Order: sequence, then structure tokens, then C-alpha cells
Amino acid sequence: MDKSLKRNKLSLVTLKYELFSMEEGEYIQSMFECFQAILNELRYLGRTYDNYDYIDKILRSLSRKWRVLVTVLRALKNLDSMSFEKLVGALKVHEQELQHDEGPKREKSLALNSQKHKKVSLSKEKASRSSSKALKDDDSFDEEFEEEYDEDELTFIS
Repeated sequence: MDKSLKRNKLSLVTLKYELFSMEEGEYIQSMFECFQAILNELRYLGRTYDNYDYIDKILRSLSRKWRVLVTVLRALKNLDSMSFEKLVGALKVHEQELQHDEGPKREKSLALNSQKHKKVSLSKEKASRSSSKALKDDDSFDEEFEEEYDEDELTFIS
């Protein structure tokens, strides 16, 4: 690989490392897979960090809901001696606890009132004024039409 090309690639991957953060709602496992891919690219290009840097970067990259755990880990653990694998394990356990506390996601249903249709009455008097003889003679049409559009309906969406 050309030196200039390697430097540019290293610069881009380093920027990707620096900007790396956990997406809201992302699982720990998928976050670590993305992080590992970046670390592999950096190693291939000759850039390495020490274990503390990896751990610190992961802790800074976690989303808001992890903030309490991050504070506890920084206060109670010696991050210099903690292994990357141990951190991953601790975060996965905490993620399972969070999921258990949240419980299964409930399906949400939404009930909507349909708009009440305007009652249309086609009495014989009104029909006689109109030019349509078919409507004039058809009383059953009037009754069916009024019943069909007179009721309130609920529609459930889930």
C-alpha cells in the first residue's frame, strides 16, 4: 500500500474510532462488533492503543441509559487492570438486567372513532322533487342507507 494512501486511510479510520458511539436502542453485542471492526482496521494499518484506551473509549461511547453503570465502574473498578473481555461481559449482564426490568414490550393498540357520516334521508317527498324515479319508489334503499351510515364505528390498529 502506498504510504500516502495508508496515511489517508489511517486518518479516516482514526476519525471513525474517535467518533464511535453507541446508537440509541443498539444492543451491546452489535456495538462491540462495530468497535472490533474499527480496531481490526486500525491494527492492520499499524495503529494500536493500550487496553485502558479501549475500555475508556467504550465507556465514553455508551448511550445515556448506561451512565449510572459507567459512573460505578469508574469509581469502583481499577480500569487499568480490567480486561476488555471482562468489560464486555459486565455490560452484557447489565443489558440483560435492563431488559428484564423493562419487561416484554407491550403491543400498543390504538382505537380511533370513525367519523360519523351525515345522515342522508331520501324520503318520498324529496325523491319526488328529484328527477330520479328509481329513488322515489325504493323505500328499502332509504332504510339501508340510513342504518349503514348512522352507526359509530371503532377501528383498532395494532
